[in-house]
Amino acid sequence: MKGFGKVSAGLCLAALLGSMAGCAAPGEESDGGRSASGEAEEGDDEISGMEAARLLGLHEPLPPDVALRKAMERAGGAIPLAMELTTLDAGPEARVVWEFEFHARDSILEVFVDARTGEVAATETGADPGEVEEAGRLLAGNPMGMNLVLAALARAVPNGLPLELELEDDDGVVTWEAEVAVGGRVSEWVLDPRTETFVADDEEDDGDEGDDGDGDDGDGHDDDEDGNDEDDGDDEDEDD
Repeated sequence: MKGFGKVSAGLCLAALLGSMAGCAAPGEESDGGRSASGEAEEGDDEISGMEAARLLGLHEPLPPDVALRKAMERAGGAIPLAMELTTLDAGPEARVVWEFEFHARDSILEVFVDARTGEVAATETGADPGEVEEAGRLLAGNPMGMNLVLAALARAVPNGLPLELELEDDDGVVTWEAEVAVGGRVSEWVLDPRTETFVADDEEDDGDEGDDGDGDDGDGHDDDEDGNDEDDGDDEDEDD
């Protein structure tokens, strides 16, 4: 996908986080970091998506839309509802992966796609009734499929790398929210379901311009804490 192809070249995170196989020197290979059964083994030292992006170092990551296609092939007819750039396992067995979460009727399926090779590294299935029900509710109001959402996100942030993307309920409106890395900084974006475009998610509300926090009774004057007009004082008696 154009715009989501490449992480800036830089030093491997091994210098910052210690030796990790996911940050192997050129010519070295990681053994993959998965269990013999092929299921995910999550460690205690989980790192952020930004750190996972840095772990890719001099490597070009697999574009997320390509990773999504590979994950969907493994997931069958399940519907994707979340994506994250993370690591599979921790310590010397770590490898950077795209993690996809799918709603599969009576379960939640996670598919981990290697962010370098495109190999499906592991899968994991959970069947918590509450999570399955919530996922179904979100998907019932889903405004766009994840493939179209990724394309819209690429248009909004053409030089960005998506770290997280998930379907959320935002005050009763189901939409997609994303965290994107650009030039070493992370920004948050939200899909406007009406226009099917992403906009920056600015949750800060500075209030009305010029509002000093005092009340206003509509008479054109700011009121003090007691509700009285601030410019009301003991008016001078104009009558002599």
